Amino acid sequence: GISSEATAIQRNLILSGKFPNLSAQLDIYLKLKMEIAKKLLAGPDLVSVLDHNQQIAALESEKNKLEVNLAKQIPEINFSRLIDHINYNSVAEIIPTGSALIELTASSNINFKANPSKGDPYFTEQHYISFVVSKNNVAELTLIDLGPCSIIDNLINQYRAIVNGKDLQGNRYTSRKQHVSDMQQLGTKLRECIFDPLIPAFHSCKTIYLSPDNEITKLPFEILPIDNNKQLLDIYEITYLSVGRDIMNFNKPSTGDFSKPIVFADPDFDLKIISENSSTGSNKLKHVNDHFKDISFKRLNETKLEGETISKMLGITPILGERALERIVKNVKSPRFLHFATHGFFLKNREENKHLNSLDIAESFICSSISNPMLRSGLALAGANTWAKGGQLPIEAEDGILTAEDVSCLDLLDTELVVLSACETGLGETCNGEGVFGLRRAFNVAGAKRLVLSLWAVPDQATKELMVAFYEYFLSGLPCNVALHKAQLKLREVYPNPCFWGAFILQGDPSPIKI
Repeated sequence: GISSEATAIQRNLILSGKFPNLSAQLDIYLKLKMEIAKKLLAGPDLVSVLDHNQQIAALESEKNKLEVNLAKQIPEINFSRLIDHINYNSVAEIIPTGSALIELTASSNINFKANPSKGDPYFTEQHYISFVVSKNNVAELTLIDLGPCSIIDNLINQYRAIVNGKDLQGNRYTSRKQHVSDMQQLGTKLRECIFDPLIPAFHSCKTIYLSPDNEITKLPFEILPIDNNKQLLDIYEITYLSVGRDIMNFNKPSTGDFSKPIVFADPDFDLKIISENSSTGSNKLKHVNDHFKDISFKRLNETKLEGETISKMLGITPILGERALERIVKNVKSPRFLHFATHGFFLKNREENKHLNSLDIAESFICSSISNPMLRSGLALAGANTWAKGGQLPIEAEDGILTAEDVSCLDLLDTELVVLSACETGLGETCNGEGVFGLRRAFNVAGAKRLVLSLWAVPDQATKELMVAFYEYFLSGLPCNVALHKAQLKLREVYPNPCFWGAFILQGDPSPIKI
């Protein structure tokens, strides 16, 4: 969290004009990051893997030197200053009365009586630990041990599968009654493990700020069932945070230095070259294409109508089809609202293959170079399928893949809200205490104050209905978390299964936006 915050502070201070003498260096730094990402994603020529890796190493070295130099000249990013003045009392002062902050972390228990000579381990099984800061009459801090991570993680993964229509054997349900019963039973068991033990700590608070860790980042708490066919959604308003300290940035007034909203929707994934100026090196893409070989982005029929409807509500013209190009996205300058209606993706890291021979050097490159999770999560734009097949694209399309690394280089300093109406945009690689490395972190670093994202694939018809309802409530003046909450309740009346409405969460500042 501190590392992410320091990076964001560094960029924001320079972009806001406080250090005009450093803006040129920042521009070079961001271009280096994008160039490194592009080279890693494109892969090497089979005969020049060594040269390719050396080029990347040289770019990395230059980038790191710039990063160190920028940090030395910006005292505001000193790590100790980021945390010295923050404790649970200062956090409690920010959150409204009747609210609670829940910060979860996976932590190893320590056996202080361990005897190494007897082979006793110092560290025992990891547990999820919860810190709860509640604010009613006075601020209170409570620590709660929720139990072994392995048990809770297993329940979360099973519950996610059941919500999305698969039983514990991985088969599709044929009986709706059995599906509903299993979902209720396992969801109740999961709620009893990770939520019920926290209730005494936040007393009667109904507004919850939740900072999850590890596998818990994949769970929207709102869908957990309670009695009488209701869910936590019926009682609590939940907003998600990268880290609990993010609360300190709430309610900061906007500078007003934003541009008009932008909506990207219904990209032409199979875009063909439309000019003589095409991207070079398309025949060198087959190595990374192997990494994307199982992905073929299919057109989402409802995304065009979603983009057009929301754009009409915002008073703008949407960017659709062959115009939804990566270069256009990278050139945006703090649109007040930024909406994407497309496919999102997160690719799991491949385990290193220890049996590669010299003929498998390209595959070896993939295993090592695409280890960066910020390159394995992103959004599909125009030309994504064409690039994956090794085809040529216009220069403006680049590779059609907007990675999280690309996003982290965007200028969203004054962007009030980003909506990712796409599949699995909230997923990424998790590491104890580090949050989610993916689009979540990327948009935060880029400066966006609020982010609506999804935790699994959602049917595009239901997604369109949810998004239109969300914008209706949000543009009427409701805070974003309340608008999403009400939109989900509305959609639940039509689609009772949380698979259709429960995947979307709000991360960031829930305070109202002046429309």
